[in-house]
Amino acid sequence: SKNHIYEHDELNKVPHYEYGLLLGTSDRLRGGLPNPHFWHRIEAAAELYHAGKIDFIIASGDPRPGRQNEVVAMQKALIAKNIPAERILLDPKGVRTFASILRAKEAFGLQKFLIISQKYHNYRAVYIARALDIDAEAYAAEKVPLESSFKTELREIAARVKAVMDIFSYAFKNEN
Repeated sequence: SKNHIYEHDELNKVPHYEYGLLLGTSDRLRGGLPNPHFWHRIEAAAELYHAGKIDFIIASGDPRPGRQNEVVAMQKALIAKNIPAERILLDPKGVRTFASILRAKEAFGLQKFLIISQKYHNYRAVYIARALDIDAEAYAAEKVPLESSFKTELREIAARVKAVMDIFSYAFKNEN
């Protein structure tokens, strides 16, 4: 995945993509404070859009009852960043990274797109996309300081193991 991820300060190196896939997270932390992961992703998507690097943004996240609706929160935040509503596509079934990537391929019919998330998350997302024969690269949103993201980055270890299991399970299902 490493060779397919653009750092946050490499906006000028990012080629044009018709679609950017913005991976969801809650806009608020459990204590009610703003979630810096969310806001940095929104900022990255807006930078890409306004720089002409992407034409449409697929906001993919979790809308389940009892939790915050990530998709609606992303849509509102993107519109507040002067991105026209008609340029924002909503994917309310992207409850996990694997589902978001697979849905971009199967539900939206995409074979090529730019993933938008933090770098640690992009490694997994690009791995999943490439394992699903999708020509995807990623743009890293601004890094959140470790003291504010330690639990999230620690969780990423288990998520990567789960991603490998998802790929093998998907491949096995589609062979039979």
